Amino acid sequence: MELNMNRSCQLAIIVVLVNLALCPILTPTFATEAWWPYGEQRKDSTEPAKLDTSPLPVELKQRTSFAEVIRSVEPGVVSIFTTRKIDASEYPHYNHPLFREYFENGHRPPAKEEGLGSGVIVTADGYIITNNHVVEDADEIKVALINPRREFDARIIGTDPGTDIAVLKIEAENLPAVVLADSDRVEVGDMVMAIGNAFGVGQTVTRGIVSATGRSSVGLVKYEDFIQTDASINPGNSGGALIDPMGRLVGIPSAIISRTGGSQGIGFAIPTNLVMHIVERLLADGRVVRGFLGIQIGDLTAQLQEAFDMENLNGALVNEVLPDSAAAEAGIEHGDVIVNFNDIAIRNSGHLMLVVARTSPATVSKVSVFRNGEAIDIDVKLKERPDRDITNRPPTVSEPETELLRGITVDDLDAQMRQRFNVPPDIEGAVVVGIEADSPAMDSGLRLGDVVLEINKMEVRNAADAITTSDELEEVDNVLVYVWRQGNRHFIMIEEEPGDE
Repeated sequence: MELNMNRSCQLAIIVVLVNLALCPILTPTFATEAWWPYGEQRKDSTEPAKLDTSPLPVELKQRTSFAEVIRSVEPGVVSIFTTRKIDASEYPHYNHPLFREYFENGHRPPAKEEGLGSGVIVTADGYIITNNHVVEDADEIKVALINPRREFDARIIGTDPGTDIAVLKIEAENLPAVVLADSDRVEVGDMVMAIGNAFGVGQTVTRGIVSATGRSSVGLVKYEDFIQTDASINPGNSGGALIDPMGRLVGIPSAIISRTGGSQGIGFAIPTNLVMHIVERLLADGRVVRGFLGIQIGDLTAQLQEAFDMENLNGALVNEVLPDSAAAEAGIEHGDVIVNFNDIAIRNSGHLMLVVARTSPATVSKVSVFRNGEAIDIDVKLKERPDRDITNRPPTVSEPETELLRGITVDDLDAQMRQRFNVPPDIEGAVVVGIEADSPAMDSGLRLGDVVLEINKMEVRNAADAITTSDELEEVDNVLVYVWRQGNRHFIMIEEEPGDE
């Protein structure tokens, strides 16, 4: 044992001596010259870094920097802080048995909820635009200006949840109002910048391009006409400014689509022209009065395009005309495809809803529709949209032999069936009481409880009509079925299953 230890010590001593012997050979390079792995070796490690204090050349600055633009706009973008009082019963664990004793012993849940957002000054005397969701249900609203730093109490002048716009007022004068742009001139590919109090860290500027315009059917609010951008929009940006390279306001950042909660390059801003229309109505009337046609509408699919003999997918398909509505009085019918409203080409159902809503009630409007392959112009005197959506009403057994309608069982709408499927008395047709899971009808979207009103544009009043009409169909590749479902009417194209011969 002792011998092994001595040998180990000798070996260690030899290794140390070898290392010490090599040191004079290896160290001079590092000791006398600064080692630099990038490019030419530096000769003197003590030489200080060179400091260049000259400004960027004017031409280069103008081409690469937006500092001057941001300086002119930033004072007009404010931070908004909200406070909402919380009733104890709103606290999620207040009534939980595990926490009840804790609260009963004098402990109380947080009494306030704080929120954060941004806003834009649009008049020198203190009118500010922001998102409705930023100030909704707030008991206290504070507005902070960035330059010079000041804070004001704000009051709500008006809100419009349908577009997510709110107008605030602070008592101040000579404020730096932003300049507005005509947002209808914004094009895909234009550069834009978003300014706002992102995540509450302070005024933040991000840059991107316009990814899309007129974006609707996103499902964020009722009336959508968004500018889509990849400029980073994060929590706290809502209600801030989306500006062009000249510093003009083109939109109000409102929402993002994200899987993480932060920006992932899909942000939405409400265009300035729509914003100012809402603001003008709120300031003039205290509310937004909208035109109303009185129809239920849907978008065209490729199958419906063919069924209604349309050249393209543009337009809004009329699924239902409400009784005593402006559309009913003017002669618009279900199955019409509205392609133009007051010389504005209609892209889809969301676009039509927005255009009609921006038209004043009692206005006589020209509506262009396609009906049975013919273009028809109809004059319609709009009515006022009601405060609530009245279009959303609470909602002998036979089987057709036609191959495309196989697997469907229909019955008459007697009192029992009306009660079972909650069908109102004014609806007449054949109710679907059975449908096979692997049938073409199920695959195409027909469901149990649907009331068949038409088959290939032929009226169906009862189960017998449905059977007769379907049996009279020749061998076809598709069948157009018009149905009522839970207060709404729409068309369903039943097609051959993929691979069927």
